[in-house]
Amino acid sequence: LSFVFYGEKLSLKKILCLILCILGIFIMVDLGVATYDVKGILLALISAIGYSFYVLGASHKYIKSTN
Repeated sequence: LSFVFYGEKLSLKKILCLILCILGIFIMVDLGVATYDVKGILLALISAIGYSFYVLGASHKYIKSTN
């Protein structure tokens, strides 16, 4: 998200880590067997998005300079 909001460059290391995380999720989840609760998926997604905005806000250089 920092790429979108703050224009930070994506390094090769960040891209590789993102790809490895996504591959790890696909390996752990067996799509043929699992049952899904839409409410649980939506709550997890909202939680992840909220936490990512929190981390972005806390790590922004303007906020760090005011402390």
